[in-house]
Amino acid sequence: LDQTKSTLISIFSFLIVAFVIIKFKQDKVKLMDEEKVNDDSIFKKALIGLGVLFCVPLISIILMVTIIGLPLGLIMLAIYSIALYLSVLPVSYLIGKYFINKVLKSKCNIYLVFTYGIIIVKLISLIPWLGSVLYFLIMLIGLGYFYQFGHNKKYEKQ
Repeated sequence: LDQTKSTLISIFSFLIVAFVIIKFKQDKVKLMDEEKVNDDSIFKKALIGLGVLFCVPLISIILMVTIIGLPLGLIMLAIYSIALYLSVLPVSYLIGKYFINKVLKSKCNIYLVFTYGIIIVKLISLIPWLGSVLYFLIMLIGLGYFYQFGHNKKYEKQ
């Protein structure tokens, strides 16, 4: 019962965060529709996410040791923590969109896409042992998406 309760709280927390992001940054969220998703791009995003996962804390620690870089290192760690929490959202969006388009064979609004995606991702994470591995991969792919959105010129115009 405790796991069910915490899963429901987690789902609702992610939904609130996703809906707030949609409200203020819907144009950025819809940029994911333009992405061509294939095995190579997902693998590339996972590798980028793995790099971000290890490099950002390392760089932050190096900055904090220099004393002058302490504020920047702390800011980087704060942004990193937020990015880790939000990293499941891009993949949730893509999973929700796939589910609605292919399984339900319909179109619906962005809020329902995120709702289905977040629920599916959270259900995946409940699978014993395999769920943790898959959730970690989802986080890596999401970090790769964040890195791409932050470093790709075509997304700056939006």
